[in-house]
Amino acid sequence: MSLVSIVVPVYKVEKYLQRCVDSILGQTLTDFKLILVDDGSPDTCGETCDEYAANDSRIHVIHRLNGGLSAARNTGIDWVFDQQESEWITFIDSDDWVHPKYLEALYNAAIEKSVDIVIGGYEMTDGINPEISGELLPKIYKTEEYYVYNIINATVAWGKLYRLECFENLRYPIGRIYEDDFVTYKILFRYDRLCVVPQPLYAYFQNTEGIILSKWTPKRFDAIIACELQVKYFTRHGYFLAAKERFISLIHQLLEGKTNIKRCTELSQEEKKEWLRKLDRKKRKLMLKYQRFHWITIKDKGFYLQANDSIFPPFKVVRSVGLLVKLLHNGIAGKKGV
Repeated sequence: MSLVSIVVPVYKVEKYLQRCVDSILGQTLTDFKLILVDDGSPDTCGETCDEYAANDSRIHVIHRLNGGLSAARNTGIDWVFDQQESEWITFIDSDDWVHPKYLEALYNAAIEKSVDIVIGGYEMTDGINPEISGELLPKIYKTEEYYVYNIINATVAWGKLYRLECFENLRYPIGRIYEDDFVTYKILFRYDRLCVVPQPLYAYFQNTEGIILSKWTPKRFDAIIACELQVKYFTRHGYFLAAKERFISLIHQLLEGKTNIKRCTELSQEEKKEWLRKLDRKKRKLMLKYQRFHWITIKDKGFYLQANDSIFPPFKVVRSVGLLVKLLHNGIAGKKGV
């Protein structure tokens, strides 16, 4: 039995896989099991995984038919449960890599603070190693506050060390993109406080060939579905700060989605009209459903943010949807794409 299990889904990353695996094998905490899940990759990734496993007993390779990122992660989780391999689990995407002290810092923080999940900092990079400064000391944050002000880091599956029990009755949704948005918040909000090692121990590679950076398709509606589920969850459980942030982000995504649909060359005019109507209906329904909270209010045929808003700066009436999109896009509200 190993101290930590590391699940790495692998698909069409032959240019980056070696960098990822080598960073894991170079960890200062060496008591781990690395599960490489070859998700039916059509390139040489499967062979590369097998070569690594032949030279290091800590590596286990699972070859499966292609089912997507969620299915690959779930396969790794199921294997760890079935084998009773580890008490702790972490996820690393195969085009990313980690600092040599990634496992050690997160594990030590979990033990020191007696917590079931530790979040590590990350840095987006085009291939340069993030710089680490200062001691790798854990910090404690209130869950809702951290979630609102660190939405990307709080949402993604990777870059965190979880006690395996966190996934006892929880898996990633098959067939969805933005799969992290459907799951991570359910784990984080089991706890009032979060433990964070803020230094960028995780290097998030900006892969222009990745799913999230690809052209708009109807699958991108998954992000809207996930965000709406979060608003419902936070409202039901009284996390109104988080509910407000997610609601504003949701409206942002709907407006931005309309812009992207109009620009999309992959859809026919009829398909565009249907999707635009769908997004309009969703926006109107949400505005009516949550208008009692006064997060965003319709007035004079425009939108405005409440003047007494404690999260975002006060604004006068926004007279056009276009201006609202511009404000949201500039970071006043809403989530930066992952």
